[in-house]
Amino acid sequence: MRRVQLWHGDLLTGQAEVEAVSDNFTRAGIDVDVVDGTQRTRADFVNAYTASDLDVLWVSSHAHFGHWRPDKTAVALTEALTISLSQFATMQPPDNGRRLLVLNTCDSASVTALGGPSTVGVAATAAGRRQAVAGHLWPVHFRPATVFGALLAIGLVAHDRFDDAFLFATAHRSQPDVVDTLEEEGLNRVAEYAAYEDTRTFLDLASPIMMI
Repeated sequence: MRRVQLWHGDLLTGQAEVEAVSDNFTRAGIDVDVVDGTQRTRADFVNAYTASDLDVLWVSSHAHFGHWRPDKTAVALTEALTISLSQFATMQPPDNGRRLLVLNTCDSASVTALGGPSTVGVAATAAGRRQAVAGHLWPVHFRPATVFGALLAIGLVAHDRFDDAFLFATAHRSQPDVVDTLEEEGLNRVAEYAAYEDTRTFLDLASPIMMI
């Protein structure tokens, strides 16, 4: 893994994830480009999505799933800048290998049930032979989302395969292991998030999956 681009929206707490993920990758010698989505356009995101030099495209923002109107499903970097389900369906990742798209947002991996396997959802639409996708099945609280993101970043540095990185993140989900793992990497602010939750595991308040 050589280059990561990290987009963040107008989340009040998004800076904690941005710092944790970018610091972890930078320490490993990986080139990280942090993009403030509030200062960019939809065309900028399309350019990033289709760029051939990214190994990981990471999005930390809002999203919503249109349970009664799937066509209203979108990832929202700001109130004005949204990337709709139909736009994800038309954008094509580069055909020069397989990269990872991380959608650390609410509902990014939700799908509409149509009586069989469904691709009516952002992650399901974006996943394919060119791209694996990590996302959440339903709304997620910002603290467990940040914890998952930090653990996934650690796993991506430690493992060559995307699925092994995801398994690392979920294997270290429980207290006190999750806190110890984050503190060992110097991610103390996120470790405080992991310790703050009155839960046995961050999966009690998050719903990460990976579509490979």
